[in-house]
Amino acid sequence: MRFAEPQPGLSQFELLKDRSNCYHDRIYMGRSTADVLFFASSRTGAALDPTLAMSSYEAVTGRKQEIFLFWTPWPNSEIMYAFFRDYLANNPAPKVALIALSPAVKLNPPVRYVHPLFHSFAPPYLYLDVLSSSELVHSRLFAVSDFLRLLIHHLDINLTRLLVVNASFAVPEGDNCHLQKAAPENLTMDTAQHESFEARLNFELEKVMPDLEPERIGTAEGLLETSNGDALKTSFAKAAIKEWGDTNTWPADRHFLMEAPSAKRSIMYYRHIVALAKSNNVKIGFYFMPDLLSPEPPSGQVGDLAKSLGAPIFLPPIQLRKVSYHYYWDTNHVDEAFRSAYSAWFASLIDQIEED
Repeated sequence: MRFAEPQPGLSQFELLKDRSNCYHDRIYMGRSTADVLFFASSRTGAALDPTLAMSSYEAVTGRKQEIFLFWTPWPNSEIMYAFFRDYLANNPAPKVALIALSPAVKLNPPVRYVHPLFHSFAPPYLYLDVLSSSELVHSRLFAVSDFLRLLIHHLDINLTRLLVVNASFAVPEGDNCHLQKAAPENLTMDTAQHESFEARLNFELEKVMPDLEPERIGTAEGLLETSNGDALKTSFAKAAIKEWGDTNTWPADRHFLMEAPSAKRSIMYYRHIVALAKSNNVKIGFYFMPDLLSPEPPSGQVGDLAKSLGAPIFLPPIQLRKVSYHYYWDTNHVDEAFRSAYSAWFASLIDQIEED
């Protein structure tokens, strides 16, 4: 029932409905055989096409890998943990798991430090985590209050389904992943062979390189030029320029991941994910995707966090990051046109972790 229909009646979740039914099957039916799992938010959902990543991986290594992506809207470390934990409890362990690092942000009510789809996806042990006091919720009384608010919200959402035409109360029987298996529309796979992942990535980048002088690619000025004529893209470009300026230097007073009060809670779940991976002999790594126009995070911050987590953290190459800025449709998500390039990079991460 948890995976039946998140947020019934809200059009923005229609696509999630189809995916959540498939996620249920992948996690709980015991027949998943993926070699590589990705757990992420919508940034990766926009950037990674598993079919394209599999094609890039095979084009360089000559080997096939089955790749599956779990993603939901919003940063979601606790949901990633629950998906991974329950997947491992019901299926053969994958060879590799890649986890998106997302900055902790204040989320929607009823409890702003948990994922907005908590009421749909959270198994009982996540509710028990909320019931316990923590660095974020010091008092047990407030922890109990948060638990009750989430439980009441869960009941409210499920009762609301009675008022929505054709709402689903349970995941349908049968194969709910058939839509995932079909090739996406307009998907074209390039089967050209390459000697290295660097060559493959450069090959994909050449196809989406903006018509600008090399030194202007990824700059505020260049971004405004390539978004000219698109009012929405121009407004997002101006918002990014206001936040980041036009510099390659990360602001000294900002951490790339640990600014919000709830960041420590996210780190706790990332550590739980690492522990799960190691206890199941799964090779694991994290990656970080930039905001529009954001410079590369400081290597010291990234290195300290990787050491704390006990797993590598990957950042997009500078050229990939700069070219990608010309394909953002808001301040966080890239267009479908850039999926081939990003998917080639994701394929390279699989190879790096396998060789580690």
